[in-house]
Amino acid sequence: MRSPAEDEFYLRQNRIAAARSVLESRFPKSRYNNGCVNGDINGWVFFSIVAKDDGSRTDFCPHHEYAVVRDNGTIVAGTQAEKLAELGKIFKSMQLIENYTNLPAQDIAEITLCLAGRDVLVDEDAAERLSEMKGRPVSAPEVRLHRNGLQISFASVYYGMAVDEPVRYVIEVEADYTVKAANQ
Repeated sequence: MRSPAEDEFYLRQNRIAAARSVLESRFPKSRYNNGCVNGDINGWVFFSIVAKDDGSRTDFCPHHEYAVVRDNGTIVAGTQAEKLAELGKIFKSMQLIENYTNLPAQDIAEITLCLAGRDVLVDEDAAERLSEMKGRPVSAPEVRLHRNGLQISFASVYYGMAVDEPVRYVIEVEADYTVKAANQ
């Protein structure tokens, strides 16, 4: 007989597998690598999708995007405003404002990037290297209290490249879990 923790582990693995099969109907294994990011968070599963190189690309960098699959098998899509509203639901299910200190800033930034951004997260190590390359500070992900909510700030770069300037994101989560993107 399994413990409740083991039951939860297997339930999460089943949700991830189900979400992956939904995703593979749109992004087949033969053409894409679908990697799970942050596992399953209260019914949302986050994926990083990278196109496999078929030898035809000239930019030497694979196409990369994110997808989030809901517990009901639908893929989160729509306008930026709709994605930010979905992000608010995710954060509310996590009670993020109350519990943000329990999660690494990088994990919170990755969740946010999956719905509110593009490219690849600049983590602490990459921020240090990019700061040296660019000759100016590039910040690692940061989450802090802001008014009655949170402010999430992070940077991203084009997948596999540090040539372009990092894109800086400042996301505000209000007390009612309304999410707004500022200074993108």
